[in-house]
Amino acid sequence: MRLGFIRKVYGILTAQLLLTSIFVISTFDDSIAQMFRSSVGLCYACIGISLIVGFVLICFKSVARKVPTNYILLAIWTFCESWMVATISAYYEPTTVFIAAAMTAGVTCALTAYACTTKTDFTYCGGLLFAGTCLMLLTGIFFLIFGSGSYGSKGFQVINIIYCCMGVLLYSLYLIYDTQLVMGKFGIEYNIDDYVLAAMMIYIDVIEMFLYILRMVGNRR
Repeated sequence: MRLGFIRKVYGILTAQLLLTSIFVISTFDDSIAQMFRSSVGLCYACIGISLIVGFVLICFKSVARKVPTNYILLAIWTFCESWMVATISAYYEPTTVFIAAAMTAGVTCALTAYACTTKTDFTYCGGLLFAGTCLMLLTGIFFLIFGSGSYGSKGFQVINIIYCCMGVLLYSLYLIYDTQLVMGKFGIEYNIDDYVLAAMMIYIDVIEMFLYILRMVGNRR
């Protein structure tokens, strides 16, 4: 049963990442990239829908376990997430987007293999990871409010690189944590009915790593 659950989770995850990849690759065309950049209002709408649908799936397990409602909501959520990722990618050069995606794929494969083979239990690190998420969120809000004016352009670039490295590290740990919850190797694990939730969590880990790497190495158009 656990093996079937794992297959289902990674099957859903593959479909999610494939959809997102199609959206991102489409931004390599300048006209499509311009369309995404000029549709900021639609991007904000996707953010709002994504938050609402994500809240429902995470907080109401009865909905996340009910077929086909869970698949429909997950498809809507994935579409909104893909649109947001494509909008961000549209502001960067296609070459650096591809490089960031390749780096993310390499890191994801390596960390997944590590999570499956290590004897170290990361499933008890949920509280620590949540604290790291809060810290990153507050830091991001601070940067958004004060911008580069408080540090100078070079100083802000250094801080931005450090911030991105911290983000990659945080979601790398999240990926190991969520992978072990899926595998069920240790005391804490996902219920076999929570395949939609598990796929969502790993998808978020991969996408967040990609966005932080892109922000760190990407050249803007």
